[in-house]
Amino acid sequence: MKSMFYVSICLLLAMAMLLGGCGSAAANELNAVNVEKAEADPKALSDAANNTVANFALRLLNSCEAEGDTLISPTSILCALAMTANGAEGETLSEMESAIGMSIDELNEYMAAFLAALDNSEGSRLSSACSMWLREDPALKIKEEFLGKNARYYDSSVFTAPFDASTLSDINSWVKKNTGGMVDKILEEIPDAAMLYLINAVAFDAKWQSVYTENQVEPGTFTNAAGEDKNVDFMDSREYYYLDDGKATGFLKYYAGSHYAFAALLPNSGVALEEYIAGLSGEGLRAMLTEPQNTAVIASLPKFDSSCSLELSEALRTLGINELFDPGVAELSGIGRYADASLYVSRILHKCH
Repeated sequence: MKSMFYVSICLLLAMAMLLGGCGSAAANELNAVNVEKAEADPKALSDAANNTVANFALRLLNSCEAEGDTLISPTSILCALAMTANGAEGETLSEMESAIGMSIDELNEYMAAFLAALDNSEGSRLSSACSMWLREDPALKIKEEFLGKNARYYDSSVFTAPFDASTLSDINSWVKKNTGGMVDKILEEIPDAAMLYLINAVAFDAKWQSVYTENQVEPGTFTNAAGEDKNVDFMDSREYYYLDDGKATGFLKYYAGSHYAFAALLPNSGVALEEYIAGLSGEGLRAMLTEPQNTAVIASLPKFDSSCSLELSEALRTLGINELFDPGVAELSGIGRYADASLYVSRILHKCH
């Protein structure tokens, strides 16, 4: 039995004016951005930096509104935001840095070290891929420095494309390929105003270190946060990494190779799920996860399959990122321009499975 987790994020940068039609040629990958990849510095993954990222993740989670389950990949979102911030200036950049809690230079160094540290061993594969898709239009001028910086820190592929039906298919195929087929598409259409897509896809495919056997799976009744009883299959096990922060208890279950672990937390009786999440801090969460107690835990985990689609612009506005989404206000001249029109971010799409 395997546990899988796949994520894709797409940032759409658009103009404040509509464009005409486009051609039908296939996407063309640029080879011009051959820059030396940034050397990862493990010191960038300090406790302070990790706490900052964890705090951003929790603040973003609390700001998201989804129908059903809420699933996010904070580091995937940070990859795409950092790629965008590499072309931001003035107050637009200041808002992004303030919301994230790091300068763009610090974030680039952090993400480079984080991505370099990903383990891709047999039985425990975690990968991240970035790409940029540029509209094939001579009026669109993208700065080489912007492309180079994202290639240097994020190993981002760069494609030029006509932004027609073939491009829609190409982008969705790229997402499907780089998420192991679990997210089959990110876009339903390409608006006429679209100039540039920044995409990050994360795929995680791992086996449990201690695999559940058939006799550890049995039917039962699970009561969800809304008080509804559901008939499910429970995976029963004895775990040895106990979690307790005074408001919730749980356990860690490692994947093959012990590089990654699944954390399950159950709020104590009388503590509402929303209340518990709202009260979490990055420092507190990391302290609990990195210092589990060596205590036997009798665990029954319901088998589940869940997906989530989010548009994150309003959630990020809640965190203080506003100018990025305002036509005529966003300062993204570090990315480039279309004729005399400036760029802004119109949508941030995030899919998880």
